[in-house]
Amino acid sequence: MSAKRPGRYLAQTSASYMFQIRLPSKLDAGRSLIRISLQTRRLADARWLAEALAVKARLVFKAELQETRQTGGNPLATPGIQALETGRAAGGCLATVIKRRLKAELALMTAEAQSPACATDQQHLLSPQPDIEDTIKLAARMAVDEFLMEAADRIRQKLEGKLAKGCQQSSRESVSQSVPEMAVSTDSFAERRAGKKGGAAFKREGTLLSPHEPDSRGDTLPAFLLDRRAVPRKRSRLPRFSLVAADYLKLRSMVAPENTKDVGSARSRISVFLDLIGDHPVDRYEAADLQAFVLLMADWPARPSLRNHRSAFEVLEESRRLGHRPLAEKSVKDGYVAAVRAAMRSGMTSYSYRDPFQEVSLRYPCSLAPSRQTASLSAKQLTTLFRIGVDAGHMDAAMLPLLGHLTGRRLSALIYLRGIDIVEKFDNVWVAQPKSLVEIEGQARRVPLKTKASLSFFVLHAFLHRIGFIQWAISCGNQFLFPDLMRLADPSKSASQYMQRLFRKAGIAPGCGEVFHSLRGDYIDTLRDHQVGPRAGRIQVGHSLGADVHAHYGLKSLNEASAVALAGLPMRPDVDYSVFETLDFVQLANNHRRKGVRGVVPR
Repeated sequence: MSAKRPGRYLAQTSASYMFQIRLPSKLDAGRSLIRISLQTRRLADARWLAEALAVKARLVFKAELQETRQTGGNPLATPGIQALETGRAAGGCLATVIKRRLKAELALMTAEAQSPACATDQQHLLSPQPDIEDTIKLAARMAVDEFLMEAADRIRQKLEGKLAKGCQQSSRESVSQSVPEMAVSTDSFAERRAGKKGGAAFKREGTLLSPHEPDSRGDTLPAFLLDRRAVPRKRSRLPRFSLVAADYLKLRSMVAPENTKDVGSARSRISVFLDLIGDHPVDRYEAADLQAFVLLMADWPARPSLRNHRSAFEVLEESRRLGHRPLAEKSVKDGYVAAVRAAMRSGMTSYSYRDPFQEVSLRYPCSLAPSRQTASLSAKQLTTLFRIGVDAGHMDAAMLPLLGHLTGRRLSALIYLRGIDIVEKFDNVWVAQPKSLVEIEGQARRVPLKTKASLSFFVLHAFLHRIGFIQWAISCGNQFLFPDLMRLADPSKSASQYMQRLFRKAGIAPGCGEVFHSLRGDYIDTLRDHQVGPRAGRIQVGHSLGADVHAHYGLKSLNEASAVALAGLPMRPDVDYSVFETLDFVQLANNHRRKGVRGVVPR
């Protein structure tokens, strides 16, 4: 036996071996698969345990078959589709009982194999006893006899089906001689063959199929429903996916050392893929592997605490049993699947292989929750939000909602602004220029901007100059406009949490899609309502110019005409902005957030 292959009755995962064996078809028409973990051990020990467990399983199968023949309780003896479903259910229960017995046998074998050498932390090599070898030979002869019996049954059923077809063909010819034409309804056969289309059940080789005749295509499961860890694959000289993914994660951590959290998330997601699909050579993966991974992730729990300290299959089994809430479709698509695809593509240059997941059309289960759409805010909600933010007495609570409402920029692009970033670009038109790197307490920190297009300057509305905010911001010089946030470990995350609390205080429920990002969506709708050009609107809110080649010609920043139009954009007449007109921004900036102390509202 090759040392690179686990061996018969064995399947290899990323860190351990699994014993697997199928129930005979006479016990279960669905041929349920029994899988038992052998934990982490040497390959020779795993092979010995697998052979021993196979002997036990064959003896149990023989005993169950004899008991079934004596009692006559085989549910498969009843003809029809209902009997087949009953047989599968019975086979599933029987598989559970046999699995428990085999687990108990495995515990006994591992306990008996323990020796004094193992007790002293020395490696102990398992060796089969003479009686076990005789039992293995006996089980092998039993397996051969059982295989021959099943083959004889299949041949007999095929012959009986051909004889029945010949009788039906002769009867149809006699009827056709007496009746010139007879309309055949395809719906009757389609209904009797559940799960098949009418056309698929109608013709094969020019003859009409019996609705009870087994379809050879139904005997083979689709590739994405198989256990992808044990699917036979061709040999390859290329490295396994785990090695390519490790190099990819190492490169990511070197390129962006501050994004350790993102690298850790990608590492855990790729490890889940390796546990569920298996660690194979990178050029031996197929499109069915990714589809199988998506189907398995339909039961992956959304709460991270439910996934700790267990294997991926144990997490899935518990989630199915207890009915935990699964992930959202966006989390599976943009999180797990995207991480696997990026790691797979990372080694194409070094090892010259084709991306197996390129242009793969995936189908996501309906159990995955769809992405929640962002909803707009009403005039009453905006007025309440502005009043509650100003009453809080802190610069971020008072001005971040207004800046998001009047500029359409993301929260991360606003909180890192400094006084030197506010300049008068054109006559009476002030703009803000985001930076990709800032210095906080003597250390350079990368601003978490989503895209490179977010680095383009954006126009500040004339209302901000009228209330004195722009004059105060310019006077700050090299200081941040929101210093309270810059003292925190993760300013973007903390700002998002503060905004969520502010929205809740204003009575705006996040469950309806009314969040801080709604301000950005409302601003883009306002640009459309006032016929602002699409190119100017994209640059103002920080969107890319698109994939059109023509759109990338010309300056990728706002010209004077567009900037003047954006600075004087009409404000919503149904929203009350009066709470900002009497603010003292110097006093507001001096109100530092402290636990249990409310800021003083300057008037």
